[in-house]
Amino acid sequence: MSKRNLRPLYPHDGYTIPPNKLKELASTTTLAPRDLVHEVKTKHGVSPVVMSGSASSMRRLISRVREENCQDARAADSVGTWHSEISWLLMFWENGTFAVAQAPFLQLWSIHATFGDSTIPVVHVLMTSRSILDYSHVLEKLKAVLPNWSPTDYLGDLEIGQARAVANAFPGIQTSFCYFHLLQSWYRNLKKYHLDGLVHYGGPMYPFWSLLRCLPYGDVGNVEQDFRALVGLLPTPLTPDMQKFEEYLRKFYIGPRQTLMFPPATWNVSSRTLRHLPRTTNAVEALHRNLERCVRDTRGRTSPLLSELLKCLRQEASKLKFDKEALDFDPTYEAHNFLKVSSSRKMKDVAKDKRILAVVQNNPAPGAAPLTGLDFLKAIRAAKKYT
Repeated sequence: MSKRNLRPLYPHDGYTIPPNKLKELASTTTLAPRDLVHEVKTKHGVSPVVMSGSASSMRRLISRVREENCQDARAADSVGTWHSEISWLLMFWENGTFAVAQAPFLQLWSIHATFGDSTIPVVHVLMTSRSILDYSHVLEKLKAVLPNWSPTDYLGDLEIGQARAVANAFPGIQTSFCYFHLLQSWYRNLKKYHLDGLVHYGGPMYPFWSLLRCLPYGDVGNVEQDFRALVGLLPTPLTPDMQKFEEYLRKFYIGPRQTLMFPPATWNVSSRTLRHLPRTTNAVEALHRNLERCVRDTRGRTSPLLSELLKCLRQEASKLKFDKEALDFDPTYEAHNFLKVSSSRKMKDVAKDKRILAVVQNNPAPGAAPLTGLDFLKAIRAAKKYT
């Protein structure tokens, strides 16, 4: 048999170093898994880490080392595991709100951008106030640095100053507000008028409330008409608190009014659904979770020192830089390293989004009429339910 010359696709020197270094750090430090991987990338480079195994196999290795049960740790050392499954690197999904800015600063404003399926922070700005002029000043400075910057869509929470500054800076940009924050605002006022106990399944306001939550998916030109139909589902006669809640919705969101603080076009999500764009800002909350250590490690202070915050932001930027290098080395890396979501939850969300999209597209069978009004909202309600 003739000898065959085997040529490795990648140089293999040093690919055993990252797992061994992970074991060492896992046993000698209390760093979070994401920080351990970042430490190894810093010392040994990105490509050896990517080739050493998938992100989830490394997390399992760290867990096993810390549990002093390393019988099957060889799985993370195997080069052959790195293509075997979809995994995620960013792992901080704890809930919680916190302040990261100390006087004279009032807030840290982070601007995110979408790259493929990933939403990552690209600019951090410490601000001393939150007026339209302040936001406009920041955006003009950024435009001077990035003269070709011309975003087409803006998605934010219900902060008017931000949205107006963005609209002024980028004429023609499509401004939208987060669907989650919208429903959160509606529910807060529902509680304010002591109606939250009436909207549970089987309650007298359940038909109204469950379909009101679907109104943002409807035809933006029929919002007032659809809302009148929803009000018709409320128990009669309306209580004073129900009348106040209806007036609140009409005053700020529905109309008829000459001017609305939040016109239907800004909170309607049908266009974003059809264009496969996010309906919520939930993806950017990952930054808040990743910065949580800045508050945890303040030694009893209510907010971190500026030096601590800058150190944390630099570390986050370094991790994103390594992710970019990993993408250059392995294009499939993007699929499994930006967010950590359980596969079962992800599949349920994908299936739910497909059902919602089918309803919003509203393509009836031959001979049937498109859904409108309450029938359309009921179809959205059914599509939104997990099955």
